[in-house]
Amino acid sequence: MSGLWTPGGEVPSTPIVGEPPVPDLGAGPEPSPEEVAAMRQLLRQLAAVPMADHVVRHVEGLLELAALHLNGFEDVPPNLPEAAVAIDAIAGIVEALGDRLGPNAQALRDLVSQLRLAWVEVQQQVGGPSGG
Repeated sequence: MSGLWTPGGEVPSTPIVGEPPVPDLGAGPEPSPEEVAAMRQLLRQLAAVPMADHVVRHVEGLLELAALHLNGFEDVPPNLPEAAVAIDAIAGIVEALGDRLGPNAQALRDLVSQLRLAWVEVQQQVGGPSGG
């Protein structure tokens, strides 16, 4: 693959130099010049944020999903195999990136340990299947 896959097809990857390109996301009306300018501004803002910050935001989303599956909700019991997938995804990111996550690295390592302990505690409470 030589670009970024989108629902509208593959968008060639090119380094951002000067004006960032606005990807063609497929069918739809042609964007106005104001919309193109707004998209370029958004791309500039996204590119200005350190990648570690983006990664941490995604880890936060995985954390929310792990907690949802660990705790269950209303009439839905905990789902340990699904929780394990989220926890393993977080661990994989944290272990692979290590100190490149900057000031968040140690807190994320601690989070992985806490999630693993919580998974074991829930597994012992519900006697459910092991998920990994």
